[in-house]
Amino acid sequence: MSAEDKTNEMDERNQLVLLKNSSRAFQLAKYGNLILAGGCFIAAKVANLESLIFVGSGLMLAFALSLFSDILTFIYYDRKI
Repeated sequence: MSAEDKTNEMDERNQLVLLKNSSRAFQLAKYGNLILAGGCFIAAKVANLESLIFVGSGLMLAFALSLFSDILTFIYYDRKI
């Protein structure tokens, strides 16, 4: 195996690692929003604070947008392959 082949393999491996890393970070952010929204809704009910409902709604909107972008990117890359 030549040095050029090793470099190309490492480049592809590095690209895969970066792709998996960004995918995992996106998943953590998406489900983090969902957990925080649920916590805000529960806290709003327990503490009778109406403002937490709006915070939870904003976090749910962020979760919905991330789901929508996840679906769109899946469709886009599924058609590319």
